[in-house]
Amino acid sequence: QGAIEDILSSKNQFLIHSNDNEKLKLKINQYPSFSTIEESEGKLKITFNDKVKGSDINEFLYTQGVILSELTELKTSLEDEFLEIVKN
Repeated sequence: QGAIEDILSSKNQFLIHSNDNEKLKLKINQYPSFSTIEESEGKLKITFNDKVKGSDINEFLYTQGVILSELTELKTSLEDEFLEIVKN
């Protein structure tokens, strides 16, 4: 049982948006455990190496002068993870 939960929780991703996405990109790169960033339709998909909480991201960015208008944790489905494994 634990193995499936470990696989699904291994990708720690958030969809975030701010009125100043350029400043947001600059500051999120300084966040501990930051991994990658993808931009689509004005929103940023951020991946972290370690498990982080949305409230911690929000607090960090707020102290850096970035106000978020969206902060959504992205959950990976078992089907999505399987397709990603098979693709590689």
